[in-house]
Amino acid sequence: MRNPMDVSVGGEEELAVNTIENLYTVVDNSSKFSTLLGYLDHYKPKKSVIFARTQRSADILHRILKDQGYLPVILHGGITQAKREVAISMFRKTENGMLIATNVAARGIDIVDISDIINFDAPDEPTVYIHRIGRSARMGRNGRAFTIFSRDQHGLVGAIERFAGVKLEKVEIDNRKFGRINYGEYIRRSREYGDRPRRFGDRPGGNREHGNYGAHGSRERYGPRHSGNRDNDRRGFRPRSQHRQSHFGPSG
Repeated sequence: MRNPMDVSVGGEEELAVNTIENLYTVVDNSSKFSTLLGYLDHYKPKKSVIFARTQRSADILHRILKDQGYLPVILHGGITQAKREVAISMFRKTENGMLIATNVAARGIDIVDISDIINFDAPDEPTVYIHRIGRSARMGRNGRAFTIFSRDQHGLVGAIERFAGVKLEKVEIDNRKFGRINYGEYIRRSREYGDRPRRFGDRPGGNREHGNYGAHGSRERYGPRHSGNRDNDRRGFRPRSQHRQSHFGPSG
């Protein structure tokens, strides 16, 4: 990631583990989105950080949550430094906020009033779990961590408990209310538009995970920029002679 954002790292990550309520659930991959929405609906976290493994996952989550009426900000390596700074500033100032982030982009974030850490994508290593949840329960506050494990990740629960010296409590999340949302359409749109260049400050190319929505959820426009030549813009940058041939057949 270019120009990684590095807000000072607090030394309280390991200390915070003992003041955090560690919750988890195990679901099929197809139920992860509805499970996240069920958790937010039931627990109503005041100020949360949601961790996703990839930029594309973060973008899909961002769009789903916006469509459900939330106002999340997003932080990942495909977003320009200026937009990352704006996202952090917005999240820091709000009393009720939601930040979607990848591991690398969130490195060094130190915000004291985070109430919930939500691992939409469970960490692969126990050390990553500690670093993530250490962003909650700062300054002696209580906090809550919630992790969504897929079926094939169930073994990670014991590994985290042994490494961190904590007990993770399994909970069942009622996601029936959100089961009819077409999550596959969000994924399809992300795959369909993810390779196209973007505008408004996001890096063109090199960020296949970014999908067709910008850093703050606005739908973006695609295609070539205007060349200044109205004919070329209208006809896709081909010479007029080629257009004539395509419409009327070869000239000779």
